[in-house]
Amino acid sequence: MHTKALHTLEKQQEGAANEAKNLKVQCLSNKAACHLNLEQYKEALKCCDQVLDELDVNNVKVMYRKARALNHLKEYDAALSVLGKAICIEPENKSLITLKRKTERAVQQEEKKQEKLFRGESKRPVSHMFNQQTKECFNNWKHKMKHCMNQRKQRKQWLTVPFVMRNWKKSN
Repeated sequence: MHTKALHTLEKQQEGAANEAKNLKVQCLSNKAACHLNLEQYKEALKCCDQVLDELDVNNVKVMYRKARALNHLKEYDAALSVLGKAICIEPENKSLITLKRKTERAVQQEEKKQEKLFRGESKRPVSHMFNQQTKECFNNWKHKMKHCMNQRKQRKQWLTVPFVMRNWKKSN
């Protein structure tokens, strides 16, 4: 009789624990969605990681939200990795496939941008870079000299008789 009661009690506790776990997954998933809508991508990522690391490794909805956050943070390789795992679990999920395509396009655009930057720098002659540095140096020197000259003028003005007399009359 007692063993039967203990067994029933254990089943109820397991059911309550699973229900609490599911509720926590839902809350963290919804919190991640809120952070995504508020454009707080790092916070969304923390919520997703908490679910995937501690509670439910195979939650596709949370994986999707994590991939969206990573996408916005421009961590495309990590986003593609998460999307790959999610698509293995649900290969017919259109949202996952669409986000994967979007991420792949972003990677291509980023690569083009990097290539364009690299190509643009390599086409410029070294003399252009030297001239630019020289101009910046000269402008800095010119600015410092103007500042110095203004300070000297102020000191000279202070030492002149009219300036001293004017200030002396004001104080008396």
